[in-house]
Amino acid sequence: MPDSVERGAAFLARFPQLVEHIALPRKPGHNGRTLLAVLNEERLRRVLHRMLDEEEFLSPFGIRSLSRFHRDHPFRFQVGERTYFVGYHPAESESGSFGGNSNWRGPVWMPMNLLIVTCASQPVPLLR
Repeated sequence: MPDSVERGAAFLARFPQLVEHIALPRKPGHNGRTLLAVLNEERLRRVLHRMLDEEEFLSPFGIRSLSRFHRDHPFRFQVGERTYFVGYHPAESESGSFGGNSNWRGPVWMPMNLLIVTCASQPVPLLR
């Protein structure tokens, strides 16, 4: 991954204002590991706080793809005269627009959980 390191350094040289918003692998953490993330430590902690909240994204079966908060508070937006909303539905969709399956916006979505487990259990060797 040498090209990635060089490209990352070149990108940050062009956009130095972004450095304060991301986590660079500068200070060692648990077991000497370092963190490289598109969020700085403060923002990452805020994301994890919501992700691991059972009233939001954490379920007994994994991480939801849409917050449970939207079950009672659907996201609404208006385009012209029409109002649209996206709500949390823990089973089949209320609309046939997506084949009746609402996995992409409510229940646990396996690819998202696989990504989280893989990243948590197998850190990139370069960053250890």
